Amino acid sequence: MRRATWLPIAALSLGVIAGCNDDNDNNPSTGNTAATSYEADITRTTHGTAHVRAENYGSLGYGQGYAFAEDRFCTLMDQIVKVRSERAKYLGPGENNANIASDVAYKALNVMERASNNLPELNKNTREMITGYAAGFNAYLEQTGAANLPGDCAGADWVSPITSQDLVAYYLDLATLAGSRNFLPAFANAKPPQANATGLALDNVNVRIPQDYASNGIALGKEMTAGEGGALLSNTHLPWEGEAIYHEVHLTIPGELDVAGASLSGGIGVQLGFNQNMAWTHTTSPSKQFILYRLDLAEDDPTAYVVDGEKRSMTTRDISIDVKGMEQPFTQTLYSSDFGPILAAPSQGLGWDSDQAFAIYDVNIDNAEFLGTFLEMAKAQSVRELRQVFLDRGGVPWNHTMATDSNGESFYADTTFVPFLLPQVESQLLQALQSDPQLQQLFDAGLLLLDGKTDLAKPIVVPGFPVAGAIPFDRAPYTFRDDYVMNSNDSYWLPNADERLEASTRLYGDPGTKPRSFRTRMGLTMLEGSNEFGSALITPGQATKESLQDLLFSNWSFTGLLWQDQICDGSEPGSLSGACGTIEQTWDGKLNLDSRGVALFREALSPVKDLLTDDGQLIQLDGNGDPQRNPDGSLVTEAMFTTAYDPADPVNTPSGLTNVGRQTLQGSLAQAAQKLGNASLPLDAPLKTLQFTRKGDETIPIHGGLQKIDGAYNKVEYRDDDNLFTSTLPALDRKPVLNEPSNLTEEGYLINYGASYVMTVEYTEEGPSAEALLTYSQSNNADGRGFFKDQTELYSKKTWRSVPFTAEAIAREAVEEKTVSSP
Repeated sequence: MRRATWLPIAALSLGVIAGCNDDNDNNPSTGNTAATSYEADITRTTHGTAHVRAENYGSLGYGQGYAFAEDRFCTLMDQIVKVRSERAKYLGPGENNANIASDVAYKALNVMERASNNLPELNKNTREMITGYAAGFNAYLEQTGAANLPGDCAGADWVSPITSQDLVAYYLDLATLAGSRNFLPAFANAKPPQANATGLALDNVNVRIPQDYASNGIALGKEMTAGEGGALLSNTHLPWEGEAIYHEVHLTIPGELDVAGASLSGGIGVQLGFNQNMAWTHTTSPSKQFILYRLDLAEDDPTAYVVDGEKRSMTTRDISIDVKGMEQPFTQTLYSSDFGPILAAPSQGLGWDSDQAFAIYDVNIDNAEFLGTFLEMAKAQSVRELRQVFLDRGGVPWNHTMATDSNGESFYADTTFVPFLLPQVESQLLQALQSDPQLQQLFDAGLLLLDGKTDLAKPIVVPGFPVAGAIPFDRAPYTFRDDYVMNSNDSYWLPNADERLEASTRLYGDPGTKPRSFRTRMGLTMLEGSNEFGSALITPGQATKESLQDLLFSNWSFTGLLWQDQICDGSEPGSLSGACGTIEQTWDGKLNLDSRGVALFREALSPVKDLLTDDGQLIQLDGNGDPQRNPDGSLVTEAMFTTAYDPADPVNTPSGLTNVGRQTLQGSLAQAAQKLGNASLPLDAPLKTLQFTRKGDETIPIHGGLQKIDGAYNKVEYRDDDNLFTSTLPALDRKPVLNEPSNLTEEGYLINYGASYVMTVEYTEEGPSAEALLTYSQSNNADGRGFFKDQTELYSKKTWRSVPFTAEAIAREAVEEKTVSSP
């Protein structure tokens, strides 16, 4: 074990916005002032977890910011350059002007000014911790020097000290992950339909409707566990590279805060974790967190719109972007309305012409306090206290919450911020959805489109509620139970096989009218068992954290449970004998490293991924391979399942395979066998030879599977998502793709997304007992400390590691200790 003391020469002389020097919560400093003193102890334990101990929130933030910088400095620095709108300044215009587009978009969202406005209004503890975090991050930079930084930004001219305003701007960016961030190119592309209109020329502007974000959470109560306390499984699914990655920490202020878990890059506090008596996790909710408004434009002016019969002019703002390699700055006029900033994506029906334009309202656009909510959550000592935090402060930007406590009670709630619409507005919306199949299809995919003809369409602002325009939390769906609650990214409706929740608005998601996802059904099957799919993996009254680990890493394929024994029924002898033999006899129906035949089944089902509707219908294609549509615009479909979905039996239905479904799968099975043969990949190859990630020069096999194709609960995949991956840092290099739905390459399946911070916690008579894995490991840097690939190797081997929480446990596993402080 090593111990060191670091004393930066001038910790806050680098431009950090210091916190206020008194206890006045209403008059914080918002500019550079005299340095504030900070001191924190950082103990690293096995696998790099940073245990930070301090006497106040400012010093705790200082220690957390310093520890994060040691492991992932470049990750956050890249994001700060982004929210400052300075990518083009340092990196040039980018391919298809991507860097200019990013800079313009963040100017359109105005995150830096919003951060400046929000910072003085933050809770005192939140503000002090943010200020301290920036100071600690900067202290590491000063000590190390830009040229000596480990990682991909060493010596980069865009490396600089950061401010608390920068951090808040970045937090606002994170808050809109399920909203505005999906429309970044469309903000940059927005210009009026006038011959002399100037702006950025972008090719093929597309917006991504947020969906398919993934995670699993299970909270067990005392009826399920071996003891009187609860147990928790946290299985969040996020990228393994880029900015949306976790950093594992344990944060302590004696007598005030003691919480362990993980924080998103650059975030203060812990976003999922546990304390002495309560543990929680999150999954992404499909609730609606933004609204697209269609504006009727004035006949004589495309920059004016009509609301309640009154003509209103759009507000304008002229911006300037410095671009490396260009003699003159890039300039553009940005437009906004009373409903939000204007965007344009003509290829997706969101064009700005002489008749209409589109604006976006994002309920989280000013939700800078959400990390402060996490600080308060971390202090709750029971699930009842946790719900009170949400009642007092509102929820978190885009998550369901599941929690358990030492009393053996479990809790579920949709804790997202959802727009609060007038009843008549929502009623009109629901009527429109019933009469317009294409509008319904967009709504089901995550897009809420309203007409901006009246101010009544704007969300209701509840006086005193922390987030303007959001539904107060006392209207959110929730439940307490003594057996279990779970969620795998479906709506609030089914937190337990025996409970159906109701919601105050359709904006919280589907109220059980459509089948649950394969992943939800797999989770409930493992928890409950079923006559059709097998026995449960959790025995009531006997469950431990190890039971939850076994459940997660059992790696069953739900589509295998559905169709493995049926896919080859009725096939002609000899035509598919080799492929059918592999599917029916060789494959064990699982997604383990030794499972053989996974790739064949996966490739056979891959065409169905985009053809199977949410309600279990198979979309029919025309001769050109395009979806067929009925005269009313609805899709032409055929039944895939012999037993239709039944809301009374959502775990077991839909099921079976129709003749149309079987013929479709047999046709794709033949193509899959040929495809794998052409790639020289054996039909019965074990998964460990095909599915992998890379850490430096090392290839590490990865178990688990794809959500929509394999029906995997333990989800891993390759994902190239411009919303989740906005980083300009180097990413994993992938070979040319042979099949887009499955991401098959000539090497097999490269993994860069899925199970990320995986944690199990159990409350015993001795207190919390936790084991976890950070699948991509704690540090981006192969710097000799051993934190770069160690946990990735553990994940590959299904080897869990302890999470030391007590002082004695931390001392046993300590590998490095230091005190960091400012003068």
